[in-house]
Amino acid sequence: MLRAVVVLSLSAASSFAAGPLIIGVRGGVPLTDILDAVDNGRVSTATKRYVVGPTLGLKLPIGFSVEADALFTRLRVTATDTANSRAVAVSANSWEFPIMLKFTAGRQAIAPFVGAGVSVRHLRDFGDIGPFIANTVDRDVVSNPNTVGFVLGGGLRFKAGALNVSPEIRYTRWGTENIAQGFQQFLHSNKNQAQILLGLTF
Repeated sequence: MLRAVVVLSLSAASSFAAGPLIIGVRGGVPLTDILDAVDNGRVSTATKRYVVGPTLGLKLPIGFSVEADALFTRLRVTATDTANSRAVAVSANSWEFPIMLKFTAGRQAIAPFVGAGVSVRHLRDFGDIGPFIANTVDRDVVSNPNTVGFVLGGGLRFKAGALNVSPEIRYTRWGTENIAQGFQQFLHSNKNQAQILLGLTF
């Protein structure tokens, strides 16, 4: 019975890989922080060193494809009140939704690829840290939770049967500031982003 299941699974994967759809997961390590703290001793930030999410795409003729990801990252913001020796820390979520047109040079087992496209980042969930950062009643640290950026990437595609393993370096230039103006003396969103990613797709 187990043998039959394995054979059917491999057959289904092979059939799927021959079709036009691309499905899989992508994960990796952010090389830059999502937020940058202003050097005044009040606020510090940390981006978790992982990014992960599903990927879906469509194969096009002559080596082109369109691929979309939903990439999740966690970050942490800590505000320190040195006068009262207190600190408040909150976690926030970052979701990125890049859509890229990619070109893979050749069908051999190892082939280089490049890609470009646009991405939307959704940044939210800072809790009640706003008044603690800026001594204000305003709680909205993020004034613009959604920002659009331009994405460039490139790497190598390794074929292992029906599985494609695709390490790449990706750069995103975000267009707008996420942080509200009243908090920008303490905190900024980083408009330049670099990531090392590994895609596993069928």
